[in-house]
Amino acid sequence: MARGLLISCDWWQAHVNTQQFTPDVAGYNCQLMNVKSRTFAEVWNISKDGRTVATLQRIPWSPKINKNCGTLKIENYILYHQNRCEIIDQITHDLKLYVIGTTRIDIAGDFRRIAGRLPELLIRDILEERVYKVGHAKVTTIGHQNHENQQFTSYGTAGRTNTFSYLRYGSRSSRISTYLYNKTKELNEEHDKPYIRDMWRENGWLGDQNVWRLEFSVKGREMKFIEKDTGEILPNNPKLWIKHDIIPTIYASLCDHYFDIREHTQIRKDREEKIPLWADEEMATHLIKKLDSNKHNNRADKIFIKKLAQMQSETTNTDIINMACELGEKYLQEKRMTEWAQRNKIEFKQVAPKINE
Repeated sequence: MARGLLISCDWWQAHVNTQQFTPDVAGYNCQLMNVKSRTFAEVWNISKDGRTVATLQRIPWSPKINKNCGTLKIENYILYHQNRCEIIDQITHDLKLYVIGTTRIDIAGDFRRIAGRLPELLIRDILEERVYKVGHAKVTTIGHQNHENQQFTSYGTAGRTNTFSYLRYGSRSSRISTYLYNKTKELNEEHDKPYIRDMWRENGWLGDQNVWRLEFSVKGREMKFIEKDTGEILPNNPKLWIKHDIIPTIYASLCDHYFDIREHTQIRKDREEKIPLWADEEMATHLIKKLDSNKHNNRADKIFIKKLAQMQSETTNTDIINMACELGEKYLQEKRMTEWAQRNKIEFKQVAPKINE
């Protein structure tokens, strides 16, 4: 039986240390390209067995950036391979590149129906304001009026048929951009990728109906997971992002946080029920968040800290006290709220566990 949703990693780019990099590696052809980037002076095409496997950029133009800093982008077809983690490990090991963190990852879900309807009808419902997406994004529209308090780009036939094939929330430079588009149309008209069609075929999608894609492009080396239940900040482990058993959880989280769509009714928006995208949608266990040290804290952050401090003061359980202390101190530091906490006499203190006689 065909699955209704196929999730994949479509782009992976990492921040790497290039200090030990050498282009003379057995089995590889490392070619310095006659191009420059805005950030790096050298762009290398890395190929193996006559096929490109990665692109390496190194030697920053700016003296303010560490001279050993670089980026490594893995070729798209490798990301669809079932052994992609092992292949990437081998490439970085052979080239003597140390992976520091993920700078960009695109995670996509392929399907034929979404939110109980054909995808082009969902775009129409959004444009005609019967459905809205929670949250604000940079707004540009093509061929139709703006949606209330949101901005997106849409392409298609804006006539009576209202047949749309592409919708984007956010700009290409946004930290997180959301794309809803006809993937079959893209493969037919732009650049075919047989390995994607093979994935569809194995799922029983034989080409009699268009396959659509909801894709999230997440950028930023400071991206981290935050456990929803405990608030624990998990490290930006680049290998974690591309593991087959982790990607569905990340995708569910992105859908939950960045494609929260609801029916446009007359009641308060915060009381309108979320429209499930797929019947078997997995609830996200993690949120993805970029901890931006330049972003000011808000009222919700202050309420959270006060509640956490109250919980710590009202319990005698040393495990809970110490957990709240560790979380509170880390949160205050990340949000630059230490001075605010001192002014408001909010303090988190570790306690020694009791020793049973």
